[in-house]
Amino acid sequence: MSAVAAAVAAVLLLEVWLAPQWRRFTWPAASAGLALEHQGAAALVAAALAATQWWPERRAWHPVRVALARYWETVALMATATLGVLEALEAALPAGELGHDLEAVLTALAAGTAEPFTAWRARYPVPEAHQLARLIDRAWHDGLDPEAAFDEARAMQEALMAERRLALLKQPLYASVLPAALLFGLLLVILVPLGMDIAGTWLRL
Repeated sequence: MSAVAAAVAAVLLLEVWLAPQWRRFTWPAASAGLALEHQGAAALVAAALAATQWWPERRAWHPVRVALARYWETVALMATATLGVLEALEAALPAGELGHDLEAVLTALAAGTAEPFTAWRARYPVPEAHQLARLIDRAWHDGLDPEAAFDEARAMQEALMAERRLALLKQPLYASVLPAALLFGLLLVILVPLGMDIAGTWLRL
C-alpha cells in the first residue's frame, strides 16, 4: 500500500510542478500503476480523473484573443514614443507564431497587396482578429491615434473578461465539481486503508 500511496503523492506533486496539460498523461499513468498493484477501486477513480482531463476545451481561442487585444494596446504604447505607424506595428509584434502571422500581414501591407488580410482572417476566425484587421488597415491609411488605440484595446479586453465570466457562469457544474470530488475520493481510497495499516502496526508494537 505504501508504494501505491507514494505513486499518488508523486502524481499530486507533478500536478503542482507541471503545466495542467500534463494531467492528461500523469493520471492515466497513475491509473495503470494502481491497476498493476491490484488496487481496483483506486485505479477506477484515477481512470475517471484521467477521463475528465480529456474533456474538450471550449475556450481554446481565449489566449489568442487576449494576445490580440494586448498587441493593439502595445501598438498604442509604441505610438506614444513618436514612432511611425509601421514602426509601432512592428515594434509591438509578440513572440511566436502569432507574431510571425502579424508580421506577414504587415509585409503584405507594405508591399501593397490587394487583400493583405484574407489569409489572416481565415487563420484566426475570432472577433478580435477581424477587428484588429480593420484597425491596422485604418491606421495604415489614416494614421494612428495612440489615445484612441488605447481605448480600443481596453474595450476588447473588457469584452473578453465579460465573455469569460459569462462562460464560467454557464459552465456545467460537473466540469468543475466532478474532478475535485474524484480527487477527494481517490485520496480517501488510498489514505484510509493506509492509515488503518499504520494504526494497526502501532497497536501491535
